[in-house]
Amino acid sequence: NPMIGNSLYDKKAYLPKQTGQPAKSNRQLSTVKQMVTFIRTHYKETLSLAQIADAGNVCKSSCSSLFQKYLSRTPVTYLTEYRLSRALELLLHTDMSITEIGYEVGFHSAGYFAETFRKYYQCSPTEYARRHRQP
Repeated sequence: NPMIGNSLYDKKAYLPKQTGQPAKSNRQLSTVKQMVTFIRTHYKETLSLAQIADAGNVCKSSCSSLFQKYLSRTPVTYLTEYRLSRALELLLHTDMSITEIGYEVGFHSAGYFAETFRKYYQCSPTEYARRHRQP
């Protein structure tokens, strides 16, 4: 049995759990993919739960339930984690400032970007870049 990658952004993470209702699961999975694609396309913008739900043609409650069911996180948490993953790329592979990176990936304040980054990675963006950037 090959090991399935557990990366948050691995396409295999979107496979539906086996249920007795494959048509419903496929429909739900398609909806989640639409919403994830919307987030990945528009993550630099200010996004609301309503906009994410609209991308999947579902109500906000269904949007939250589907994200929880298939991705084990809320839509807003997914958005934040995706923004942070993009920020990591920029931190490691560009010479952009921390403030520029925060704005580039959709955080509207350098302070909130740094605070959120620290919450997820237990260090500041500057410390992370210093430790992990190739010389």
